[in-house]
Amino acid sequence: MKKIMVLVTAVFLALFCTACFSFDAGDEELHLSYNEDDIRANLKRIADDGGLYIAMTVAEEKTNDDGETEIDPENSYALYYGANGDLYYYMDKQNEYFYDLTSESSYVVYLRAIGQEEWEVQNNPYSDTADKNTALSELNEVTSDLFKHLCEGTQFEGEKMKRSTGTVLERDCDDYYVSMKFFGIGISYNVYVDKATGACLKETCDTSLNNEDTTIVSFQCTVFSESYTVTLPQIQPTEK
Repeated sequence: MKKIMVLVTAVFLALFCTACFSFDAGDEELHLSYNEDDIRANLKRIADDGGLYIAMTVAEEKTNDDGETEIDPENSYALYYGANGDLYYYMDKQNEYFYDLTSESSYVVYLRAIGQEEWEVQNNPYSDTADKNTALSELNEVTSDLFKHLCEGTQFEGEKMKRSTGTVLERDCDDYYVSMKFFGIGISYNVYVDKATGACLKETCDTSLNNEDTTIVSFQCTVFSESYTVTLPQIQPTEK
């Protein structure tokens, strides 16, 4: 929330620092029925049932003249995540991954850099110091960028924000929002949280000036499918 509000309010405060200003976040504190563990568990249930596939577009970040981090709506990148039982797929800006956690004796990681054709494949035997939880922790670290956004809504626990409803990708969502107004200028920060899973599917900042509306998208899911099959590359792994 801080990064997207810095981007918008800095501009308008610079231009209208003497204007009257109002901020509306509602009077009631939000008390959510989920946390990050709940969100991960809900998504895992979907993956175990019929598979899960998520595609997300994320705005790049940049550092402004004051040394603060803000979003850059002119540049973005994509994240892709697939899960089916104990098989996982993930792609970020730099790498593409498959994780095979189906064996009781080891887990296998397939990795290649974006733009490369060859896969690096590593079989990792379980031991007294490494088990399936170790593999899951590694996978969580790899996918941390995606889940940081999917769990965005959890930061609002106890905060004063208004709540409405909306849809993203035909999924029913709670729309948590705050708004502010200057003379002739309106700004609304919105976070859309999937009712079924608690996952945040979209974050936007809408501005209105001289009857012109502009939407800055911090991130948004472009695909959320409850049907997916992970197909591993046909490569023989080497043992670590």
